[in-house]
Amino acid sequence: MKINGICLILTDRCTARCDICCFSCSPERNQVMDEQLMLDTIDAAEGVEYIGFSGGEPFLEYKLLLKGVTRAKERGHTVTIATNGFWGAWPRERIEETLHCLKPNIIFISTDYYHAQYVSEAVLAEAVSAAKSMGIRTELSIGETKEGISAAEYFKSLGTYKYLTNYTIYPFVRAGRAAALPDEAFIRPVPTQQLYCAARGMISVRYDGQVFPCCEQLVFDTAMSLGNVKNSTIKDLLAAEDNNVKLSVIKAMGFDFLMDSAKESLGLDFPSECSKSCEICGMLFKNDEDVVQRLNEWIAEEYGRLSVDKLLMRA
Repeated sequence: MKINGICLILTDRCTARCDICCFSCSPERNQVMDEQLMLDTIDAAEGVEYIGFSGGEPFLEYKLLLKGVTRAKERGHTVTIATNGFWGAWPRERIEETLHCLKPNIIFISTDYYHAQYVSEAVLAEAVSAAKSMGIRTELSIGETKEGISAAEYFKSLGTYKYLTNYTIYPFVRAGRAAALPDEAFIRPVPTQQLYCAARGMISVRYDGQVFPCCEQLVFDTAMSLGNVKNSTIKDLLAAEDNNVKLSVIKAMGFDFLMDSAKESLGLDFPSECSKSCEICGMLFKNDEDVVQRLNEWIAEEYGRLSVDKLLMRA
């Protein structure tokens, strides 16, 4: 499995307690990545273009964040930080000093109907404008459900500083704390047929050392862990046969054959529409040992068929 980036989830502590948080983060959480584990992971990221730092809220672990960003830049990686922008409430001098020391390539700021309950527009505006003045690119990540105001309306309501930044709009999925929201609150514009894995070569390493094959919200609620960097290197985890088989088949074949098998043999049902392909992955690889074992058996069979086809095509 070739990867282009690694997202380091430094902590599950956050200044906010958003109803849609995929990690169920809050001010009371206290898990933090070990510094040496973080540095060893960065040092092992040879040939990887991007190193991202996320949480929780990574700015709450500023000393750890600074050491990680510094090491990543020293090793030539493009550096990104994902945050809710709460630090826009700091005095301007402190903000500029902090951003000057970090100086990442991109800061992704999560802001929407839910985040705005904890980080005001004035604070968001200060964070964006301060980063702009420091020559740091920002991007607003605006999530959306059917509750509250829409992402489009939210974006329109922002001040003129919104033109200083890029932005993306995406549908929230039922993961973490968001699983408590009613099903009808979620936007599902995508047909579930012919869906493929949306991961684009970005893996995640969580504060506890668990490695996941993407950085999508639902993956952390599944049995898709590739292993733990406390016990093995990232290189070895990515090269492991079981991991390679699973990921290569899903990427090559999509989810249709797994859904068909799960419907027929396990009686599982799937919706006709979803928020994105990750929702189907989350339904298939939920933490159910019996289901996951059967899925792995079907994947192994499919991998064998694909391998034979590949050999015959070469012949």
